[in-house]
Amino acid sequence: MHWKLFLHTAGVYALAQGLALVVTRELKDMPTPFLPIAGQSASLISFLIFFFAATIFILLLCEYRRGRFLYRSLFAIVLFVGLSKVFELVFPQLLSMIIAGVFITGLFLLPIVWVHDVVVAIAAAGIGPMFGLQFSWQAAAFILIILSVYDVVAVFVTRHMILLAREMIRHQASFAFIIPEKWQEFKNNLSTVQPGTGFLIIGGGDVILPMLLTSSTYLIQPSLAWWVVLGTLIGVFLNHSLLVAYRRPLPAMPFLTLGAFLGLTVGFLLL
Repeated sequence: MHWKLFLHTAGVYALAQGLALVVTRELKDMPTPFLPIAGQSASLISFLIFFFAATIFILLLCEYRRGRFLYRSLFAIVLFVGLSKVFELVFPQLLSMIIAGVFITGLFLLPIVWVHDVVVAIAAAGIGPMFGLQFSWQAAAFILIILSVYDVVAVFVTRHMILLAREMIRHQASFAFIIPEKWQEFKNNLSTVQPGTGFLIIGGGDVILPMLLTSSTYLIQPSLAWWVVLGTLIGVFLNHSLLVAYRRPLPAMPFLTLGAFLGLTVGFLLL
């Protein structure tokens, strides 16, 4: 077990999850028409269609290799959506958009690992609740199960998730946490980051998808959401232990989902 690397991972992950709950608290009484389709079942289907359509689109880009500019443009759009939503909780909309643009520009001008992780954490905290507040906790749990199965297939069978991660990292356009083994390596330039070179990569889906369950359970009881966060961190521990043991790419979602469900169960028992 590489405890220092795990603590780095858990710290960055907890930052994103904690921010997501702050955003959820502020957004829970506001309309969130990000998926403007009435009804839980329709929103659930809409989300899954959106997720798989976006994945296929990005895979096609990887296949035809359209260049760094397009990859970074897509990366910037995703960051802009999440950052703007978070900053809107404090600033007027126009100012929030300007600040989001400043953050993105700063990341591109200063491509340092810790800067990248902080910007991605804030953006993820804005995106996760936008989706999570659309669903009941049962719908969110169903999404986690479906995408856990998909994650296993994408890593072990088709292996396209590994290809996708490498392409995005190569173009410095990866919506992911980049966790170094040594604390001082948080100061490294993103150009030094490659899979298998001492950096642990946690994909954007592994960051955002558990937020669907935390945000949806927050509507029932805030303490329940914090139990889900704690359970998710247990999932991070399980995933990290196996990564260190096997030293090969592994699907993280099954472990994160298992941990989140464990936390959810404990939380319901204590309500």
